[in-house]
Amino acid sequence: MDLGLRGKVAMVSGGGRGIGLAIAELFAEEGANVSICSRNGDALQQAAAGIEKRDRVRCLAVAGDLTEQGAVESWIDRTRREFGKIDILVNNASATRGGKFIEVPADVLELGLALKLYGYLDLARAVVPVMRDQAQGSIVNIIGVTGTQPAPGGIIGALAGAALINFTKALSDEVIGMGIRVNAVSPGLTATHRRTAILDAFMKSGMTATEAEEASVRGIPIARAADPQEIASVAVFVASERASYMVGTTVNVDGGHVRGI
Repeated sequence: MDLGLRGKVAMVSGGGRGIGLAIAELFAEEGANVSICSRNGDALQQAAAGIEKRDRVRCLAVAGDLTEQGAVESWIDRTRREFGKIDILVNNASATRGGKFIEVPADVLELGLALKLYGYLDLARAVVPVMRDQAQGSIVNIIGVTGTQPAPGGIIGALAGAALINFTKALSDEVIGMGIRVNAVSPGLTATHRRTAILDAFMKSGMTATEAEEASVRGIPIARAADPQEIASVAVFVASERASYMVGTTVNVDGGHVRGI
């Protein structure tokens, strides 16, 4: 299926590795030019070089901390100068830490929300005027299933996720008249560096590697973690005009893990 993305310009935050990189790579495979941003400049440059070599599209890599003042505007300005437009924004950057609520230091809570929640809000606030002037655009928020089904020790991510589900619908209602669609994709357990950390924590508690693997997928009917490309496939489709009647929707991609809405 041709998603109609050839020649489009897609921005992906957290695009240097994991789900963000998989999304950026799939946009490029579909013929879109991409602009990626993350704090790890080396990983970002490697990702951009790989995309350009493999897919023969342009990939702008902008290293930056999107919680810092001016970083959001700088990334958007550089993307517009490079490509002349912005068709798609994928909000994906996240760095929330685990822990029990009463034990998590206030600065850790604030830092997690600064990137996962306010980072998404700030990017959307900055890109909407650009898309409004173009009379078209698509925003996809990568959230996570803990927004509706909190996991033990994951209250920061759950708090941000719940707010972002609401934000996705609320912003969608505001901007659909401008030709801008806003939707969200909520991944379940995915084989990224974060999952590696989860497995390591299980093994430090005395589990074998096999026991840790089984514990990590307990409660997931498909009985495995997602590959990042499986999340990317849904996110890129939702961003494309093939999903033109999807507005204000949050799609769970979770192997059947979430119960109810």
